[in-house]
Amino acid sequence: FPSHDKHSPLLINSRCIICGDSQKKARKARFYIYIYNGRYLTKCQNCGYSKSLGSFIKEIDPELYRDYLFEIFAEQKEDRDKGRIGR
Repeated sequence: FPSHDKHSPLLINSRCIICGDSQKKARKARFYIYIYNGRYLTKCQNCGYSKSLGSFIKEIDPELYRDYLFEIFAEQKEDRDKGRIGR
């Protein structure tokens, strides 16, 4: 599990909805969303769940996943369009 504070500008910590982490102890939060090598990843240090952010969203909320894909597509298109304007 990578050291996030040194490698990632983003680190989100919360309870894991996959394993029910923190149901017994509300202060425990062992689920992380972070960036590693340019990819958004998820990891639960309680149950070992580990997937890309997109796969996680797809698993928990397929409708939100469609919105997520749309946003990624829109950002990529915007980046491509900016590249063409600058030439």
